[in-house]
Amino acid sequence: LRSFFRKRLWPQYTKFETKGTVDPSFYAEMAQAGFYLRLNIPESFGGLGLEDWRYNAIVCEELENQDCGSVFANLGNDMVLSYFTESCHEDQRALWMPRLNRGAVIAVAMSEPEVGSDLGHLACQAKPAPDGDGWVVNGRKMWISSGAIAELVVVSCVTNPSAGSKGISLVVVEAGMEGFSCAKRFGKLGKHASDTCLLTLNSVRVPRRNLIGDEGMGFIYMMKHLPKERLSIAVGSAAAARRALTLATNYVHGRAAFGGVLGNLQSVQMKLAGLRTEVQSCTCFVDRCISDLAAGSLSAEAASMAKCLATECCFHVADSCLQLFGGYGYLKNSPIGKIWADQRVTRIYGGSNEVQLEIAARGLGFQPQRFRSKL
Repeated sequence: LRSFFRKRLWPQYTKFETKGTVDPSFYAEMAQAGFYLRLNIPESFGGLGLEDWRYNAIVCEELENQDCGSVFANLGNDMVLSYFTESCHEDQRALWMPRLNRGAVIAVAMSEPEVGSDLGHLACQAKPAPDGDGWVVNGRKMWISSGAIAELVVVSCVTNPSAGSKGISLVVVEAGMEGFSCAKRFGKLGKHASDTCLLTLNSVRVPRRNLIGDEGMGFIYMMKHLPKERLSIAVGSAAAARRALTLATNYVHGRAAFGGVLGNLQSVQMKLAGLRTEVQSCTCFVDRCISDLAAGSLSAEAASMAKCLATECCFHVADSCLQLFGGYGYLKNSPIGKIWADQRVTRIYGGSNEVQLEIAARGLGFQPQRFRSKL
């Protein structure tokens, strides 16, 4: 895996960052090598059939170790693929697996301009098609990673407006469908190799065969798969925190200052020792959650706590380590600066950390309150 990234990703990573997107051909190459999608595709469909999620975690960690964290392979591996492998019926899986097995770029479209983490109140509507085969979908989806290059997009939409969250379904919208487009690509503070888009669906005709699982089960499917997504984010952030600490430690050992080296200052040593303690503690909890997921016992609360803990820890560590680099750390392409910029968004996507803490609070006996405007 490390050799593959160094030989095949490193030489073109700067190009991906400049373009603002990864070439789909690289994901296809990554799939052929067994590191994208095919990890968890059943052997009966041509995949490797690896059910142990620790393999996925290694891929995620190594991308961060190689300073290529904005190659969003874990979007496909950990956040989208399971909708096809676990929530689809057998005939539905047979429809999609050949394309997934060759490394088709996939994305998931949940958030909307007016709806971020509150997925139970979507505006995207799917009305029955005139001929009875499927739906006509209208709406907008916001902050969609890989939306500009995705071949298949899992879209959450309302198929029964009177049923609340039980009226939400998931459908697969294919690139090239009439009325489906990337309306805007956003420039971001970090994650420059990963495109982030506003997708518009203007009377998109989606056939019934493109339904994920059963109609009305979309919200349940999302809640089922989100813990894995959140743990994947935690794994990447914990790896980035370890790398930031290593970069800073190596730097202060050699940075000349005050007649010696920066690392000789007790204040610097105490700062790094404290950061090391935070990173080690965070890593232990995340590793425990990885083991729980591999054993099939990861709870939604634990996944949310891991996501919140790791992303908050990583940004604090990256910010503190950047300070030790001084002006060099603030340069546009400095390694520590890239970690700082890339990791800021992890406290937002996958469900904001405020939402993660609300989920964790349920384990303490609290129930969330919902306030709706009457206007």
